[in-house]
Amino acid sequence: MPTKSLQRRLQIGLAGFSIPLALFTAIAVAQQQQEQPQQGRTVTGEARFVDASDKRFARLVFEPGARTHWHKHTDRQLLLIEEGVGLVQERGEPIRVLRPGEPYYTKADVWHWHGAAPDQNAVQLTFYGGTIEWGEEVTDAEYRAK
Repeated sequence: MPTKSLQRRLQIGLAGFSIPLALFTAIAVAQQQQEQPQQGRTVTGEARFVDASDKRFARLVFEPGARTHWHKHTDRQLLLIEEGVGLVQERGEPIRVLRPGEPYYTKADVWHWHGAAPDQNAVQLTFYGGTIEWGEEVTDAEYRAK
C-alpha cells in the first residue's frame, strides 16, 4: 500500500500531466471549430462534411522530363497543375499539355501517365480514390511523341 507522501506525489504528478493535456485538448477543439465554418454563417441551405477516408491528396514537384510510369486507378483521378507545365497522356491518345489552373480528369481504370514538360518543372496537385496499378516505364519515345 502506498504511503501518504507517495500518494501525494502521484496526485501532484497526475495533476501536472492532466492540466496541460486538458488545455491542449481545449485549444485543439477550439481551433477545429474555427477552421470549420459554422452552417448558417457561410452556407445557404444544408451542407455537411462527408467521409473522405478513401480519398488521397498529394502535391508533387516533377523536375523537367520527370514522369510517372504508366498506371491506372480503381477510382477517378483529378490532376491540377499549380506551377510550371505538365503533360498527361492516356494510352492511345495524344499527349496533352497542362498549364497552371487547368484541371485534368481521368476516369477509373484508364491507363495513363503524367509529369513535367521536357524543359520545365511542374507542381502538380492530385486527388484520387481507390488503389493504383503500376505498369511499365514511359519510354523516351513515348514521352517525346506528339
